[in-house]
Amino acid sequence: MSGQIQGTERCICTGNPREHVYLKRVKTIETFPASTFCSKIEILVTLKKTGKKLCLDPLGRQGKMFLNHKRTQPQVKNPKGKRGKKKWGN
Repeated sequence: MSGQIQGTERCICTGNPREHVYLKRVKTIETFPASTFCSKIEILVTLKKTGKKLCLDPLGRQGKMFLNHKRTQPQVKNPKGKRGKKKWGN
């Protein structure tokens, strides 16, 4: 194999990722696309109470649902970080 660098990948998720995570316990969900450092898509979940970081299987049912949902949602951010006023009535 000439021309290829021999060595290990530097992936965030090592070992077996989880198939399912209770969404009520999730604080943040981050996705990392495949790159030169790691050849696979990674989903990193941070838990609310403990701050523990878990890896979610992108090929599992919940991982696929999350990735599909993320792709279909428009990425719109409020520049001031404020929420709009809620209108009551018609």
